[in-house]
Amino acid sequence: MDREGLVYLPYLSGWTEHTHSLTDLVVIMCQTFGGDPPVYAKPPSSEPPPPVYPAQVGAQRQVPQQTWNRQPFQQSNEQKKQLVVQELTSKLQQDLQSFYNRIRGEIDDQFENQAQLQAGKETIHAGIERLKQQKDQLQSSIRIINSKQEELDVWLQLNENTTDAVDVDDILQPSNTYSRQMIELIAESSAIEDTFYYLEKALQTERITLDVFLKKVRVLARQQFLSKALAMKVLETQQQKLSVQ
Repeated sequence: MDREGLVYLPYLSGWTEHTHSLTDLVVIMCQTFGGDPPVYAKPPSSEPPPPVYPAQVGAQRQVPQQTWNRQPFQQSNEQKKQLVVQELTSKLQQDLQSFYNRIRGEIDDQFENQAQLQAGKETIHAGIERLKQQKDQLQSSIRIINSKQEELDVWLQLNENTTDAVDVDDILQPSNTYSRQMIELIAESSAIEDTFYYLEKALQTERITLDVFLKKVRVLARQQFLSKALAMKVLETQQQKLSVQ
């Protein structure tokens, strides 16, 4: 030990964390200081030598077993180990719980996304089926129109040189009751639209008053609404019959 209280030992200079410990260091210091105490004052050379202590007797200068017992140091280290293990275990459990909660949340989100995708997939398939049905209906209507167009071309060729007058209303005839009703309803709705136009013109030129205009428009609007609603119902029924055929 130097004058500043620093200790120099071979055990310290060769210290490694795997082979050395504070407990062994204290034991070695006790043995060394027992053989050569660093704190007593050496007498002059003329005075008799200092007394020899029991710890100095013997070739190896070992500390008596009853004086330096290592059991308290071992217990202290064991308690520290247990505390460290408990802290690490608690920290690991908390980390695992956080990890579990995060993974569980991600799994729940994935299940929800999967359910939404499945619902979207079913909606898309249903839409595709409806489009296929509409496509089939349109193709059927196109075939009917083409067939009627061919019949009309043949009739025009046969009657091209005839001098008999032909009524325009007789050129196209509905093939069934639904078609005839549909033509009548569309004609009625179109006629009401024309009436609205001329009523507005009459109001602008002050040929009718505002009260008369509103009264006529109210009656005609109700009539047109009923015509369009009935036309939609007839069209829906006609499409159902075509799809069955």
